[in-house]
Amino acid sequence: FDSVRNLGSPARSEADALSLAVHCSFIHEGFQFIGESAQGPPSSSLSSDWNSQSDCQTFRYRDPRTSQLYVCKIVHFDDIAMVHACLEVNSSVYVLELRTSDFVLSSWAHCGVEYEKMFTDLEGLFRLIKTNIVSKLRSQGDQLTKR
Repeated sequence: FDSVRNLGSPARSEADALSLAVHCSFIHEGFQFIGESAQGPPSSSLSSDWNSQSDCQTFRYRDPRTSQLYVCKIVHFDDIAMVHACLEVNSSVYVLELRTSDFVLSSWAHCGVEYEKMFTDLEGLFRLIKTNIVSKLRSQGDQLTKR
């Protein structure tokens, strides 16, 4: 969570906390964060208003191994988060449905910026994202690079 420690706008809800964890899982897997939208300027850190929309966050990444660009969009519906991710060019969209309460503690707000303490099973969440999203994205990106 080093990449998000100095956010101007930290997590304001359980949904934000889960979105931060998804973002950090991509960073943990070696992706480079490049911004929150295709229209915005490239950036290596989240903007101060990254969570201005309470029900949806978008993150963009580059895989330094292949230079492929990826988009991850997280849409929240009550206790459900739908994580969608794909390459920016013609590709399949991989989707992972998460129950926020399975990963974010109800006492998350008392953790301040000690993000690791907000979660019940951060390693399990990272494993789910790696297996269901990251591995599939990398496989698809590697195939496109070989063409």
